[in-house]
Amino acid sequence: MTKKTNHTVIIGILFLILPLSSFGQNASSTLLNFGIELGGGHNQLFMQADSPAMHDRTAFSVMPSARIYLELNTSTGFAIHSFAGYNQFGGKDSGDYPAGDVKFSSQVKIQALEFGLFGLYPIADFRFGLGAKYNHHLTISDRYDYFISATADWDWRNYDAFFANSSIDAGLRGEYILNEKFSIGAEGWFGLTDLQNNSQAAQNMSFRQNHFRLLIGYKIN
Repeated sequence: MTKKTNHTVIIGILFLILPLSSFGQNASSTLLNFGIELGGGHNQLFMQADSPAMHDRTAFSVMPSARIYLELNTSTGFAIHSFAGYNQFGGKDSGDYPAGDVKFSSQVKIQALEFGLFGLYPIADFRFGLGAKYNHHLTISDRYDYFISATADWDWRNYDAFFANSSIDAGLRGEYILNEKFSIGAEGWFGLTDLQNNSQAAQNMSFRQNHFRLLIGYKIN
């Protein structure tokens, strides 16, 4: 594996095993749970640059998420919720091209591995908390159609050259516990780092994103 891949694997392992750090010392007052979460989300991609083609992509679109989680519950109800999985984010938009009357439609898709952590506090059947996550970008692609004709190209193309290999987000989570096995969670993630590749900085580019999603959780143990 490359050095970059090794770093990603190490970060993922650390996020998943962090709840275990105090488990051995407090086994009588803690409960360790393992489960999965599946869902989808809407992303807002804000793209600033000298080129008019680099406009914001904030139209509604649904992007999938799938992850496993490891959770440490204490006797006070506070929980450390760590997770690792796959997430897709990016942005979509359509309208009038800024340089003329030509219609356009565009979409950016970023496929990523994510590793994160939440601290959750219970209130009745709900839990709320703050968290952070690291995203390792696997592939980045876009498609752009000027609607010049009915046969205009709408194929995905590689977009890696404009984006960084990773990013960091801060997040909020609210969760409703349906029963002993199932839960519904809502999350809002806000980008802390510029997504653009530093090699493109001379073009005055700046990419940032927000991500909102709903997840259905199933507790395995």
